[in-house]
Amino acid sequence: MFKRNQAIAKIFVGEARRRLKRLEKRALARGETFNPIKNTQPREFNIFHRIAMSSGSNKQDYLLHIQKMVAKEQTEPLFSSYGFASNQQQNGTVPELSRLVDKI
Repeated sequence: MFKRNQAIAKIFVGEARRRLKRLEKRALARGETFNPIKNTQPREFNIFHRIAMSSGSNKQDYLLHIQKMVAKEQTEPLFSSYGFASNQQQNGTVPELSRLVDKI
């Protein structure tokens, strides 16, 4: 199963900066003081790939973070619009073909 996991983006400094800026803007709009709590717990993820994408509607560039997960059983082919499983509803599986392909 190949899953889109955008939680991976949170470990990068640029993404954290963008999120904090957005949170600050929202807090100030509500009339609250912005006092973020720093998360000191390390986050670890299994191997992942990043795919550069561009939005069709607003032409913004962004990254998809994809992880390969081993499924215990085959499930219905439910995929997101990108063709990947997600961490919630879409959890379709695909066959493991790497054993059939000659290694380079």
